[in-house]
Amino acid sequence: MTIAELLDRCSFPDGPLHLGVSGGADSVAMAVLARSAGRSFTIWHVDHGVRPGSADDAAFVRDLATEWGVPFEYRRLDLDPSPNFEAMARRHRYDVLPVDVCVAHTANDRAETVLLNLFRGAGLTGTAARMDRANRPILHLTRADTVAVCAEAGFVPRDDPTNNSWC
Repeated sequence: MTIAELLDRCSFPDGPLHLGVSGGADSVAMAVLARSAGRSFTIWHVDHGVRPGSADDAAFVRDLATEWGVPFEYRRLDLDPSPNFEAMARRHRYDVLPVDVCVAHTANDRAETVLLNLFRGAGLTGTAARMDRANRPILHLTRADTVAVCAEAGFVPRDDPTNNSWC
Protein backbone atom coordinates (compact mmCIF):
# COMPACT_ATOMS: atom_id res chain seq x y z
CA MET A 1 0.00 0.00 0.00
CA THR A 2 1.08 3.56 -0.59
CA ILE A 3 1.29 6.35 1.94
CA ALA A 4 -1.87 7.91 0.50
CA GLU A 5 -3.76 4.62 0.90
CA LEU A 6 -2.53 4.09 4.47
CA LEU A 7 -3.63 7.58 5.52
CA ASP A 8 -7.24 6.37 5.34
CA ARG A 9 -6.46 3.94 8.18
CA CYS A 10 -4.98 6.62 10.46
CA SER A 11 -6.94 8.47 13.13
CA PHE A 12 -5.03 11.63 14.01
CA PRO A 13 -6.83 13.84 16.54
CA ASP A 14 -7.93 17.35 15.61
CA GLY A 15 -5.62 20.32 16.07
CA PRO A 16 -1.84 20.61 16.23
CA LEU A 17 -0.20 17.30 17.03
CA HIS A 18 2.49 16.26 19.48
CA LEU A 19 4.25 13.22 18.02
CA GLY A 20 6.39 10.95 20.19
CA VAL A 21 9.15 9.85 17.81
CA SER A 22 11.81 7.37 18.88
CA GLY A 23 13.45 7.06 15.48
CA GLY A 24 12.14 3.54 14.84
CA ALA A 25 10.02 2.56 11.84
CA ASP A 26 6.67 2.91 13.62
CA SER A 27 7.18 6.42 14.95
CA VAL A 28 8.98 7.71 11.84
CA ALA A 29 6.10 6.36 9.74
CA MET A 30 3.61 8.11 12.03
CA ALA A 31 5.47 11.39 11.46
CA VAL A 32 5.64 10.81 7.68
CA LEU A 33 1.88 10.12 7.63
CA ALA A 34 1.08 13.24 9.69
CA ARG A 35 3.21 15.33 7.35
CA SER A 36 1.61 13.72 4.29
CA ALA A 37 -1.80 14.60 5.72
CA GLY A 38 -0.71 18.24 5.92
CA ARG A 39 -0.92 18.30 9.71
CA SER A 40 0.88 20.76 11.96
CA PHE A 41 3.00 19.00 14.60
CA THR A 42 5.83 19.08 17.07
CA ILE A 43 8.19 16.11 17.28
CA TRP A 44 9.02 14.96 20.83
CA HIS A 45 11.90 12.61 21.62
CA VAL A 46 12.69 11.06 25.00
CA ASP A 47 16.14 9.59 25.59
CA HIS A 48 16.19 7.24 28.56
CA GLY A 49 19.98 7.49 28.67
CA VAL A 50 20.50 3.78 29.22
CA ARG A 51 21.00 2.08 25.85
CA PRO A 52 24.17 2.55 23.81
CA GLY A 53 23.27 4.41 20.63
CA SER A 54 20.43 6.40 22.19
CA ALA A 55 22.21 9.70 21.51
CA ASP A 56 22.39 8.71 17.82
CA ASP A 57 18.62 8.06 17.88
CA ALA A 58 18.05 11.53 19.32
CA ALA A 59 20.25 13.09 16.62
CA PHE A 60 18.36 11.19 13.90
CA VAL A 61 15.01 12.46 15.19
CA ARG A 62 16.31 16.02 15.63
CA ASP A 63 17.67 15.99 12.07
CA LEU A 64 14.29 14.77 10.78
CA ALA A 65 12.51 17.66 12.53
CA THR A 66 15.10 20.12 11.23
CA GLU A 67 14.79 18.80 7.67
CA TRP A 68 11.02 19.27 7.81
CA GLY A 69 11.18 22.60 9.63
CA VAL A 70 8.98 21.46 12.51
CA PRO A 71 9.48 22.12 16.23
CA PHE A 72 11.55 19.58 18.14
CA GLU A 73 11.35 18.91 21.87
CA TYR A 74 14.01 16.74 23.49
CA ARG A 75 13.87 15.26 26.97
CA ARG A 76 16.62 13.18 28.56
CA LEU A 77 15.87 10.97 31.51
CA ASP A 78 18.57 9.63 33.79
CA LEU A 79 17.17 6.29 34.85
CA ASP A 80 18.92 3.47 36.62
CA PRO A 81 18.25 -0.03 35.33
CA SER A 82 15.90 -1.87 37.67
CA PRO A 83 14.01 -5.17 37.69
CA ASN A 84 10.88 -3.43 36.37
CA PHE A 85 12.72 -1.00 34.11
CA GLU A 86 10.20 -1.08 31.22
CA ALA A 87 7.30 0.02 33.43
CA MET A 88 9.40 2.65 35.19
CA ALA A 89 10.73 4.03 31.89
CA ARG A 90 7.20 4.16 30.41
CA ARG A 91 5.87 6.02 33.46
CA HIS A 92 8.70 8.59 33.39
CA ARG A 93 8.43 8.96 29.61
CA TYR A 94 4.74 9.81 29.83
CA ASP A 95 5.49 12.22 32.69
CA VAL A 96 7.60 14.40 30.35
CA LEU A 97 5.43 14.12 27.23
CA PRO A 98 2.31 16.22 26.58
CA VAL A 99 -0.93 14.63 27.77
CA ASP A 100 -2.25 14.48 24.20
CA VAL A 101 0.90 12.97 22.68
CA CYS A 102 0.50 10.67 19.70
CA VAL A 103 2.42 7.42 20.07
CA ALA A 104 3.15 4.98 17.29
CA HIS A 105 1.46 1.86 18.58
CA THR A 106 0.46 -0.48 15.77
CA ALA A 107 -1.80 -3.51 15.47
CA ASN A 108 1.30 -5.63 16.20
CA ASP A 109 1.84 -3.78 19.49
CA ARG A 110 -1.76 -4.34 20.49
CA ALA A 111 -1.43 -8.07 19.81
CA GLU A 112 1.83 -8.23 21.79
CA THR A 113 0.18 -6.48 24.74
CA VAL A 114 -2.66 -8.99 24.78
CA LEU A 115 -0.22 -11.91 24.69
CA LEU A 116 2.02 -10.44 27.40
CA ASN A 117 -0.94 -9.82 29.68
CA LEU A 118 -2.19 -13.37 29.11
CA PHE A 119 1.29 -14.73 29.95
CA ARG A 120 1.20 -12.67 33.15
CA GLY A 121 -2.05 -14.37 34.13
CA ALA A 122 -4.55 -11.65 33.30
CA GLY A 123 -8.09 -12.73 32.59
CA LEU A 124 -9.89 -11.67 29.44
CA THR A 125 -10.78 -8.25 30.88
CA GLY A 126 -7.15 -7.61 31.83
CA THR A 127 -5.53 -8.36 28.49
CA ALA A 128 -6.00 -5.04 26.70
CA ALA A 129 -3.64 -2.10 26.97
CA ARG A 130 -4.73 1.03 28.78
CA MET A 131 -5.72 3.59 26.18
CA ASP A 132 -6.50 6.58 28.38
CA ARG A 133 -3.49 8.88 28.12
CA ALA A 134 -2.04 9.00 24.63
CA ASN A 135 -3.44 9.05 21.13
CA ARG A 136 -2.67 6.06 18.93
CA PRO A 137 -3.32 7.26 15.37
CA ILE A 138 -1.69 4.31 13.57
CA LEU A 139 -3.23 1.50 15.61
CA HIS A 140 -4.84 0.10 12.45
CA LEU A 141 -1.51 -0.25 10.66
CA THR A 142 0.90 -3.15 10.98
CA ARG A 143 4.63 -3.03 11.49
CA ALA A 144 5.02 -4.09 7.85
CA ASP A 145 2.95 -1.04 6.88
CA THR A 146 5.22 1.30 8.84
CA VAL A 147 8.36 -0.19 7.31
CA ALA A 148 6.79 0.31 3.86
CA VAL A 149 5.95 3.95 4.67
CA CYS A 150 9.55 4.61 5.70
CA ALA A 151 10.86 2.97 2.54
CA GLU A 152 8.46 4.93 0.30
CA ALA A 153 9.48 8.17 2.03
CA GLY A 154 13.19 7.33 1.70
CA PHE A 155 13.96 6.97 5.42
CA VAL A 156 16.08 4.27 7.02
CA PRO A 157 14.75 4.23 10.58
CA ARG A 158 16.85 3.52 13.63
CA ASP A 159 16.81 0.02 15.09
CA ASP A 160 16.34 -0.43 18.83
CA PRO A 161 17.38 -4.01 19.59
CA THR A 162 15.39 -3.96 22.84
CA ASN A 163 12.22 -3.95 20.71
CA ASN A 164 13.12 -7.37 19.34
CA SER A 165 12.57 -9.23 22.60
CA TRP A 166 9.12 -8.56 24.00
CA CYS A 167 8.68 -11.51 26.30
